[in-house]
Amino acid sequence: GQPVRKTGRMWQCSTNKTEKTKDGKWATTAGCGWKMFARIAGKTITDQTARRLLAGQSVTLKGFTSKSGKKFDATIRIDKERGT
Repeated sequence: GQPVRKTGRMWQCSTNKTEKTKDGKWATTAGCGWKMFARIAGKTITDQTARRLLAGQSVTLKGFTSKSGKKFDATIRIDKERGT
């Protein structure tokens, strides 16, 4: 329900705040924690594609790479709870 912003290699809820913990990891301390990474299965998600996804559209992309190294095409959409 909040605006989304691009920070580095991901898009995330504008209310997210993170802090580095004592063990060196980053933890979300405020906000809903929603984020979408700009690289999914070896495929970079462009700003234009991200805008379409955030508008609720499904997007078909080519050139993903599986963990076993096989290329595949997929239709992606945003899961409001988990990102793409």
